[in-house]
Amino acid sequence: MPGNAPRPLLVFILLCIMSFSARAQALPEKLSLQVRNVTLKEVFNQITAKTGYDLFYSNQQINDQQKVTVNMKDATVQEVLKTVLGEKFTWREKDKIIHIRKKEDASPDSLPSPSKPIDSSIVSIKGKITDLKGEGLPGASIKLKGTDKGTVTNENGVFSIPDPTRGKGTLEVSFIGFQSREVLIKDRTVININLTGEGSTLNDVVVIGYGSVRKKDVTASVSSINKEAMSERTLFSLADAMKGKAAGVQITQNDGTPGSESTIRIRGASSISGGSTPLYVIDGVMQDDANNINPGDIESIEILKDASGTAIYGARGANGVIMITTKTGKAGKTRLELYANTGFQKPGHLVGLMDASQYAHARFLASSYTYTPADATDPNKPAASLVGYTYYRDSPLGTPGGFWGVGTDNTYHDWQKYNSPDSINTDWQNAMFQNSAIQEYRINVSGGSKDTKFSFSGGYLDQGGLIVYSGYNRYNGRFNFQQKLAPSVNLTSNISTSRTEIDGYITGSMNGGVASNNVITSMFHQPPVKPLTFSDVEDNEGVDGYITTNPYSLAQKVTNSRYNTEWITRLALDWTISKNFTFRTTGNYSTNNTNTDAYYPKYTSAGAKFGGRAVLARGAITRFMNENLLYYKGKVGKDHSFNVMGGAIFETNKNSIITAENQHYDIEILGPYGLGNGTVPVIPTYSITKWAMASFLGRAEYNYKERYMATLTMRGDGSSRFSRNNKWGYFPSAAVAWRASEEKFLRNVHAVSNLKFRASLGQSGNTSIPSYLTLSTIANYFSPMDGTTPDYGVVVERPENADLKWETTTQFNGGVDLGLWNDQVSITADWYVKRTKDLLIRQVTPGYSGYRSSWTNLGSIQNSGLEVNVSARLITRKEFGWNIDANIGFNRSKAIEIGPDLSLDPAVVSGIGTTAIIRNGQPIGQWFGYETNGIFQNQAEIDASGLTVINGQAISKIRPGTRKFIDQNGDKIINANDRVILGQGQPAFSGGLTNTFRYKGFDLNIVVQYSYGNKLYNANRVALEAGRSDNNMSSGSASSWWPSLYDMNSGALVEKGNPNNTYRMPGSPEELLMLSDWIEDGSFVRLSDVTLSYDFPARRWGAFTLFLSGKNLLISTKYSGYDPEVNTRQGGFGDLMPSLDFASYPRSRVFSFGFKAQF
Repeated sequence: MPGNAPRPLLVFILLCIMSFSARAQALPEKLSLQVRNVTLKEVFNQITAKTGYDLFYSNQQINDQQKVTVNMKDATVQEVLKTVLGEKFTWREKDKIIHIRKKEDASPDSLPSPSKPIDSSIVSIKGKITDLKGEGLPGASIKLKGTDKGTVTNENGVFSIPDPTRGKGTLEVSFIGFQSREVLIKDRTVININLTGEGSTLNDVVVIGYGSVRKKDVTASVSSINKEAMSERTLFSLADAMKGKAAGVQITQNDGTPGSESTIRIRGASSISGGSTPLYVIDGVMQDDANNINPGDIESIEILKDASGTAIYGARGANGVIMITTKTGKAGKTRLELYANTGFQKPGHLVGLMDASQYAHARFLASSYTYTPADATDPNKPAASLVGYTYYRDSPLGTPGGFWGVGTDNTYHDWQKYNSPDSINTDWQNAMFQNSAIQEYRINVSGGSKDTKFSFSGGYLDQGGLIVYSGYNRYNGRFNFQQKLAPSVNLTSNISTSRTEIDGYITGSMNGGVASNNVITSMFHQPPVKPLTFSDVEDNEGVDGYITTNPYSLAQKVTNSRYNTEWITRLALDWTISKNFTFRTTGNYSTNNTNTDAYYPKYTSAGAKFGGRAVLARGAITRFMNENLLYYKGKVGKDHSFNVMGGAIFETNKNSIITAENQHYDIEILGPYGLGNGTVPVIPTYSITKWAMASFLGRAEYNYKERYMATLTMRGDGSSRFSRNNKWGYFPSAAVAWRASEEKFLRNVHAVSNLKFRASLGQSGNTSIPSYLTLSTIANYFSPMDGTTPDYGVVVERPENADLKWETTTQFNGGVDLGLWNDQVSITADWYVKRTKDLLIRQVTPGYSGYRSSWTNLGSIQNSGLEVNVSARLITRKEFGWNIDANIGFNRSKAIEIGPDLSLDPAVVSGIGTTAIIRNGQPIGQWFGYETNGIFQNQAEIDASGLTVINGQAISKIRPGTRKFIDQNGDKIINANDRVILGQGQPAFSGGLTNTFRYKGFDLNIVVQYSYGNKLYNANRVALEAGRSDNNMSSGSASSWWPSLYDMNSGALVEKGNPNNTYRMPGSPEELLMLSDWIEDGSFVRLSDVTLSYDFPARRWGAFTLFLSGKNLLISTKYSGYDPEVNTRQGGFGDLMPSLDFASYPRSRVFSFGFKAQF
């Protein structure tokens, strides 16, 4: 890791600890109190308010309604208590809690007399209440449930309470700052009870692969996001719920399109061609994505990051695993929950484009200025001149320079007039973007009995698009059911469905094969001097060959609708064979159907050459999985605990897609639904892909005295995607953990409530490649088979490769979990090294080989990094609370042994070619091109450069106002050999900060995200700053370089130029090159989410909450595009070029209001 990485990490940790320390040290030692004839309770409340000390006592010992008068100045708390309580009481302070009790030697007269004779046959229960470190808790309350019997512990935490239930009752134990417990007596007379701090999550159950475990027993690196963290925010997707919540998890929404996918990467990209998307497991069902899940259905999220957690998923675990558990019913009365949220959204930021006068001036510079150097024999006249141009010097008399000819009567010579109020000045972004409505509704009904539990939920989201004529709808339904069929047999059923509808000509990934978003690019290019007309298509209906570039017409007239329907069913049977053995068998069946309906009219660029084009695509994925698992849970002696699991899994998958297309339409009104109206049908295509997998897996967990823990895992996967030579892959892992806080030498360190060290080493795999790659295949090919006339034929697409095998990721992880002050502060840190070998790479083969491409295993990728999570309960008063959760993650990637440089072209800007490179020993996702350092200001600078050729042009042809290129190799020629690394797409570090404030019934939740150090390729600027066409340009180009003009004879200044050193002069030579100018700083700090809610006091009928929410309210960034959090995944290069922006959709700023009601 680079030497500068620990510095922001150290600042991050110190800030969090200082925040907590400031709270802990800010409490005053003395107070002044002047009250007259008030209750003891009021005195106690004032002590708490002025000092921060909470007072704990029993109403059986103290009558806090007794009236007192106090007049004390600069007194200690002890002096005040002694004044109001006298000598019969004693107190003890611990962790800012004062425990008050009567002295044991108090006189009998001061003790309460029994209201009735004591039954000598009643047995008393004795015991001790302690914290997790075994220290007694004085003043803890113990009650016998359902009776009036109660007591408090003495200064050592010891208690005694009569038991009239004769061993059949339940003790209720509570203590301020700790979680209350109910303990069954079960005929015992001695019961010792441990309490867990309110901030502690050590006893929380964490879901892991094919099982669950207490958090304090976890040996893997796991990040958890619970339902409380999600319920405090307005969420539209799973990615919303996870953003800023877990270190090492980088989430980038590909663009701002409603319903658009997000790129989620856990500890960096692990593959070049095989995919780096994590595995999603929803209620035990493995899925490739979770884009359509309703966030309101989620109970908890666990993110498995190291090999100890992911190896149990074998060939699917290399990229991490996201475990999602949805809500289930609980025994008791039926509960109804209603949720409604409505609001609006608008573009968060717009790109700066020229207005009419700026555009007119730029076009005048581009079309009416021509440069010529001085004549070789006379430096006071141009070497050449054009008719119709007036010539000027670019320097005063007597100063060497060149000459500019200006066509003073050319178009836009009167560019200043375009500022007039009556001139056309169209803002195409404002015309195309709209403030759109958002509404979301959810319902959940849950309940059950001891043997039957159920939960039904439904949801609807309607999110309008920011671009006119676009939008997104999502419908969700889920039914979870649990039934005890017999004392030892339980049935669990999970059924979910979702449907999404996306309308509008929106993102490139959804445009039926069109490479980019024509609406966005057309909007960028529209000249502001062109009037906004909504009827240009109708106005030009009779014009033969008319093609509209009007973005409004494209959004209105082009049909592009995508519908996705998904069903997932799971049926599980659990049989408790004995006290130690349980068997589970499950059957999972899922279907996913996607329909795409597209029509490109003949007057659009995408449909013109076809005379109108309709495309209908129907895709279907069906999957079946059967799991058979046997569990053992038991102990050997008192201290040795074992959990063992083993089983077999079988899975089949079928993926089919059919596409129908027709062209040349005379009647276009029906669009894609008039498929038969076209007269040039295209041969339909149909493909079907099948694969199957068989797996055998096992895991053994060992726990000694809850102090030493070990986990061993092994999984073997056999996949039909690979040949018989490498059909099976085996993925082992081992992990150990040591809870040092349970050792004697730490038990008396009261500040440390938990300290655990973890280490793991293991392997997982990746099979995310198409089927049949080991086989030699043929493909269609359109070529002149007879040498003259093109026709369809077939070619051998790739050779057989029986040696193709799994990608395997080996990962080491070392971690520490630290809890301080009863887990009021929790810190988790993990360091990891992850290396993927045998990378699955698709290579383009030379033409003489006879093949188009081939797949092979080549080289390795390494990711290493550091992750830190800090959680703190800074203030925990009765009426006010403040919690903070912060995380930061550093990841460094490196390519190893990949052979020659891999050049990458995302094909977003035609003609540029290579824009990124993968090179041995260097990070993944590096931009590669020419480095520039300003603008040539005059001929003297050009001559002084010493260059002979710049990108194929002789230096004599280069004029002032063009870019300076850095000659990297010093050969005086600027060409492809001068290309260098321009920046890295991956950030140096990223993370999030969540603050939650509570005051009485109000809750304020603030989420901040940040990312630092990544470089964005803003491909939009290539066209927006070219200045060689009639297209509009970026507003920055309005201050581009242009020359000063001096009179040829007198040398007087005629027009002052603009010696800009950033933007070249419009109309300069073509530059279809990857330049450092297009690379921008992608760092940002975003105020991602602010939610203010109010919980009305609970009523007999239920609870009611109102909330206000804002998303993406503020962002601090230097990036000039719509948003720095972008990933235009053109050409499948999303992981290799992770910070690419081309024609992306702007991110919305959302304001909403809603309620949640529970009955």
